Amino acid sequence: MSDFEKIRKIILHYENLAREEYGGDFVSIANKNFSDLQLKYYSKEDNPDYSPNIKKFCYLYKYVVPHGYFIYSTFKRLRREIKPAIFSRNPTRIACIGGGPGTEILGLCRYLRECEADYAGHKIELIVFDRELSWRESCDMILDSVGNDLNIVLKFVQFDATISASYEAIDFSKFHFVTSNFFMSEIRKAKIVGATGKFWKFLFKSMGSGKVFVAIDFADADGSGWAHLKGILPKNHVSVIADPALTMSCPDSKTCILELKAELDHRPKKNAQNYVMAVIT
Repeated sequence: MSDFEKIRKIILHYENLAREEYGGDFVSIANKNFSDLQLKYYSKEDNPDYSPNIKKFCYLYKYVVPHGYFIYSTFKRLRREIKPAIFSRNPTRIACIGGGPGTEILGLCRYLRECEADYAGHKIELIVFDRELSWRESCDMILDSVGNDLNIVLKFVQFDATISASYEAIDFSKFHFVTSNFFMSEIRKAKIVGATGKFWKFLFKSMGSGKVFVAIDFADADGSGWAHLKGILPKNHVSVIADPALTMSCPDSKTCILELKAELDHRPKKNAQNYVMAVIT
């Protein structure tokens, strides 16, 4: 079963909410929101507002499955480079920075089942940190769809990387892994990069040594995202994976959303040029 099929009911949930709000204008409004997401991601100033249901629908339809697959494929590479095995600890603790939509949940559940099934009974403590509190519902629904038979304890914590009071009490040293999946590009915008620089310093100091940090994001044509990432990493880190521009593709079948795809005349993301970095602090 493809991940699109696994989360189809979640896409449908937000689709129905948006259709109730916009009626016959649903398609045109959705396409405007797809364009807004694309525009804001590449903007040097602005970020998308994920609070409207139409925006949640657009993100879940277009980005959640491929971004989850990129997490899955990155952890699949990572397992060959580090020991002990990723889920061999009991519990395994993972922090997902900016993981509000639930992409990491999707990818990590797939990875556990396909690559470390021997540890499927181990407890996993997964904490999602995100500014948009309303993403909590999406995270809960995704976990229920792809991980309800796994021993995953999910917690959602609202935080803002531009406000130190929202994260200064978090102890990141208790996590074995910290992920930043298509989040760094949102907090290196010109208006907030100074404040978020303080967050990254706090994060790595709090993590301490011997932990794994994983970052995935789109590769700017000028390499600015990669340069920014290298600039925030602690000096004593050990690089495990380092790809400044990697072609990544999500092969999942879209059969279950073909009718919606035809109506919208808009395809979910599949191929991307991303940077991928994994380091041991």
